[in-house]
Amino acid sequence: MPVTYLVAPHQVDVSATGFLTEADAVNLVSALATDPTLETESSMLFDAFEADADSSPEELARIAALFATLKPYLVRIAVVAGSDLMFGLAREYSVYAEQVGLDVRPFRDRATAQGWLAMAMAH
Repeated sequence: MPVTYLVAPHQVDVSATGFLTEADAVNLVSALATDPTLETESSMLFDAFEADADSSPEELARIAALFATLKPYLVRIAVVAGSDLMFGLAREYSVYAEQVGLDVRPFRDRATAQGWLAMAMAH
């Protein structure tokens, strides 16, 4: 499953397609952890509109803990989900992420997700 990312000032844009696995999350976090262009207090737009997954609650909790290792660089994540299943997984993931200090919200479209990230950065 291809996961690509681009770091911009205070934002990371991630594009995911195909079937997502826990290993994909590990690879993404490993890459971001060593990326010298990642700035503190950054937001992430995780576009999974063309992706699918079937993660267990235990996997979602481990992935949330993994992303929490990127604090203080990464503080909020907007997940764009194209299917009801992915939206539900993103909502469940947001509960685990909140427990480790990350603000994660699921969205149905990219524009609304970007609006939330922009509003969060303004405050």
